[in-house]
Amino acid sequence: MAHWGNGTWGRLTRRDVYLHTGQIWRAELRQGDAEGRVPVEDFINEADARAYVERALGAVTNVDWKELLT
Repeated sequence: MAHWGNGTWGRLTRRDVYLHTGQIWRAELRQGDAEGRVPVEDFINEADARAYVERALGAVTNVDWKELLT
């Protein structure tokens, strides 16, 4: 699993992007805290999943993304 975040806490400011691996590749874009909005996209290969994550990270320009250890 890979995880990127903006390093802030709180319902309005926290942003996280997760990439899960297994039988399928799953990208999860979390906005807010644990009860925040979580769009999920599934992919059959790593290249498509990573391309989606890169687009998601680049789409939010006011965030200083950091790759976090998982």
